[in-house]
Amino acid sequence: IYASITGGGYGAQPLFFATDSTENRYQRLLYGQLISTCGILSKGDWALTTHAAGELYRSLDLILESIENAGACAISAGNHMSPDDVVGLLIKYHINAVTGDSSQMVQLTNYIATLSPEERGLIKLEKLIYTSEVLTAAQRAHIRATLGQDIQICSFMASAEAGPWAVSNPAI
Repeated sequence: IYASITGGGYGAQPLFFATDSTENRYQRLLYGQLISTCGILSKGDWALTTHAAGELYRSLDLILESIENAGACAISAGNHMSPDDVVGLLIKYHINAVTGDSSQMVQLTNYIATLSPEERGLIKLEKLIYTSEVLTAAQRAHIRATLGQDIQICSFMASAEAGPWAVSNPAI
């Protein structure tokens, strides 16, 4: 089985959902194709996920495999990486897409906002993909003001109960 867990990420009592592992992998394959078909990620994209791997949280493996199934190259920031280290990866590897929980995306944007214009100019992000909770209008405006008006802000939707099931790309 593939054991998907909800509520176990930050000390709450976890609730397990057991699914067939073969079916789960097939669902991730199709989800990756949906991500690509909807123009969120595709071949040539270099995506960094900031999803943590702590405790019983399962988003990391789901996001990495889905990104790869969309045709993009996926790398993962470690759960102990500072915002400065994450920005260093973005710059060093010319990463064009970043994904993480909404709060992680706002925290990363807040950190980037503190950088000098020269340092911000080295970041070549084209796509920001959030998961978990929604971004408010003020958060979206802050992201665009910091990362550029042309940044594509999209989302992945999934649950422990159902797995990945939807994407949002305002461009379509």
